[in-house]
Amino acid sequence: MWERSEGKISTIHHVGQSKWAEMAAWETLDDETQKEVILRKLDQRIMKKEFKIGYLKHKVETLKMMKQAMKKK
Repeated sequence: MWERSEGKISTIHHVGQSKWAEMAAWETLDDETQKEVILRKLDQRIMKKEFKIGYLKHKVETLKMMKQAMKKK
């Protein structure tokens, strides 16, 4: 878990292991498949942003409702 490097102690992170496997597999794909994978990853990013926008809209509406309720009292 700990690695000693140049007199300093730091933790070893295992987060990037799947990324290396993905990079190795990437090299074996043809151009058309690589393009399709890139498009899918872009779609994933778009979906994530759209979800966040929807969530924030809901949150703003809720805050506005709370504000209106507070003003009525």
